Amino acid sequence: MNNQIEVSIKKSQRCQRNWNLEKTIPEADLKTIVIAATECPSKQNICFYNVHVIQNREIIEDIHDVTFFENDYGEGSGRTNPQVLANLLLAFTKNDLRTDANQETYNKMHGKDTEANKATLDKDLHQSIGVAAGMVNLTASLLGYQTGCCACFDGEKIKSILKTDDEPIVLMGVGIKDETLNRRQHHITHDMIPSFNKNISVNYI
Repeated sequence: MNNQIEVSIKKSQRCQRNWNLEKTIPEADLKTIVIAATECPSKQNICFYNVHVIQNREIIEDIHDVTFFENDYGEGSGRTNPQVLANLLLAFTKNDLRTDANQETYNKMHGKDTEANKATLDKDLHQSIGVAAGMVNLTASLLGYQTGCCACFDGEKIKSILKTDDEPIVLMGVGIKDETLNRRQHHITHDMIPSFNKNISVNYI
């Protein structure tokens, strides 16, 4: 069991850039992935975000068209982010705790709408989405799928596409890889997208 988990963890750290769209994700797996995205730890179990579960290809392609590479890494510069073209796309968006529906929760947490409290909320929001994305990443990997996250996009255009006032924070593609391509190859152009190896220092005390 430990070996299976370790293999899935190691596989999940790599971003998938191309997909086999002839296959679909079964409803049972979709349900498990959504549970992973929504029933994971957050500060005081507060709902800091909403999740848009997208399988409509037209909407997914429209979202893909408003993604971009933030920095110039040479061979990857000027490209879109094909990880969002997956069989399934999750859009994590901000749940504004200062709206009428959430005002009671916000008041219990912070009481006053100060800059310091806004900064705390922003930190808690991103921390919660990070935990959720990690949970989805591992869950999908254990189920045999690949994933890819994207935070480089035109947020206002995505709000329009999704018909929501929620601010998009992270997009996450989940799906079946294209076995004929290297995982780094762009889904459309097949250009190779840069990837790096990390070496995280671990200190046992």
